[in-house]
Amino acid sequence: MRLRGNAAIAHGGGPTAVLNSSLAGVYDAWTRYREDDTLFGAVFGIQGILKNDFVDLSRAPDPDRAAKAIRYATLMAHSKPFSVAAAFSAKLREASDETAEVLRTYSEDLIRELRAGPSEARAHIEDHWTLVLSLCSLILGTQETDLLRRRGKVPTAAIA
Repeated sequence: MRLRGNAAIAHGGGPTAVLNSSLAGVYDAWTRYREDDTLFGAVFGIQGILKNDFVDLSRAPDPDRAAKAIRYATLMAHSKPFSVAAAFSAKLREASDETAEVLRTYSEDLIRELRAGPSEARAHIEDHWTLVLSLCSLILGTQETDLLRRRGKVPTAAIA
């Protein structure tokens, strides 16, 4: 059965294995059965719906949003030496910890997709992987990013 039309997905709460798995399942089904339609993700769940703030999940990462994410991560990483004030330091640590957790969870999801995802979606997944590794190097550091990079390498036999 071939369905037609666009769709949107909205999740509430922080990144959890259940939410990430359901999103991965929706994305996987979308890429298998819908070629010309668009899958939108509501930014921050219901808030995104109310504010009409959506991300196109059926396309490669938007270069403008990717550049903003890199700038934000760079700002966070380079602000640490200046976080002398207790309130600022606590908020920066909280933001860094939350961002690191989201990056780790998303990285794990992308690694699973790289290993098991359909070959026709591989280029799209690799675009996201490149962006995530750039963000990880700023937020998580080079050692953890190198580990993720090694884990994300897929043998040629798995691609075919």
